[in-house]
Amino acid sequence: MADSQAESLVVFQGPSAYVSPSLYETKRTTHEVVPTYNYAVVHARGRIIVHDDPGWVAGVVGRLTRMFEQGRDAPWKMSDAPPAFLQERLAAIVGLEMPIARLQAKWKMSQNRSEADRRGVVAGLEASGRDGDRAVAAVMKAVETGTPG
Repeated sequence: MADSQAESLVVFQGPSAYVSPSLYETKRTTHEVVPTYNYAVVHARGRIIVHDDPGWVAGVVGRLTRMFEQGRDAPWKMSDAPPAFLQERLAAIVGLEMPIARLQAKWKMSQNRSEADRRGVVAGLEASGRDGDRAVAAVMKAVETGTPG
């Protein structure tokens, strides 16, 4: 195990989408609109701890496997793999841990726009063929209705 002396930054990006001025109701009335970008992001800061201990790595992989395999008809278990094969794969993993010293979340989801403009953005992004656009529309609708997205 090795501790980093430098603070590190991990960025977790949520959905994001370009917002065209043409989606705003305001464009039809005043034309006082410009393009923007809606996004959600979290910045986590802390010092990285590097784990190369095979037991630590196996424990984390085992917990993650149980979590993601849960609910499957025939969940895979680490013990399903031949031990030598599994040890070879686990030896190739370097575990990283970062106790969080500071957490900062930001988002821009057209909350500065009128209700009519937000409805236009949601409708336009829902109609898009881009997954990120539709994900932003879902977040905006959830915020508007007060329901978890």
